[in-house]
Amino acid sequence: MAQTFAHLHTGVWSCLSVDHSSGASSVFMTVTGKQPGLDGMTFDGAGNVYVTDAHQGIIWKVGPDGGEASARVSSALLKPTRIPPTIGANGLAINNKKTALFVANTANDTIVKIPVNGSTLEPGTSEVFVNRIGGGPDGLLIDEHDNLWIACNQSNEILVLEPTQGRVVAKLGDFEESTATARPSAFSGRTASYSTVTTCLSPTCRSMSRRPFRSWPTSSAWGISWRGICGPLMDRGLAR
Repeated sequence: MAQTFAHLHTGVWSCLSVDHSSGASSVFMTVTGKQPGLDGMTFDGAGNVYVTDAHQGIIWKVGPDGGEASARVSSALLKPTRIPPTIGANGLAINNKKTALFVANTANDTIVKIPVNGSTLEPGTSEVFVNRIGGGPDGLLIDEHDNLWIACNQSNEILVLEPTQGRVVAKLGDFEESTATARPSAFSGRTASYSTVTTCLSPTCRSMSRRPFRSWPTSSAWGISWRGICGPLMDRGLAR
């Protein structure tokens, strides 16, 4: 049975499993704590699911069969400590070498690196990998060269970072139309896959923010996948 996993809206404490054929959904994962904010999602090779908690600064983990998740990583570096919106840990991805887990902290404009070891990806001590990355780092993917592709929802751009020092090696931006074209010439292997960019043009983007000095742009890149980049009114929250 083909399934898609989707987090419920921030403030609801569970993830759903949705059957591709029937559309039927059921609770797949539950978490605990004070007002959790489930957000980004990724999987390891064994089918375990990792979900960021944007409010509590936690990465939750649950097995392939779901159930009550356990707090795999808890760190102050994953919490939102700057001005609202209070969205900390967001997009996350495991590198190809299975030696590190990278997490975007949207409020703090940072990328956090968590060393992992062994077949069970035992986590080490969290550290800030990059400070002041773009504006509002949100969705995060890692390509076949371990470069980090980051969708920034405040600066409306995609940044590509090399994996050793976090230097910016490519930048895509100004997605001002509902369907735009992004062609990262430095990464010819991803040009075809990265041909479609979907953004949000609605004033809703602005109304969703309470930031007094950092309002949401009318066009904003939030989610990122090798099929394209998703805006906030599209299919954000789905892990393919």
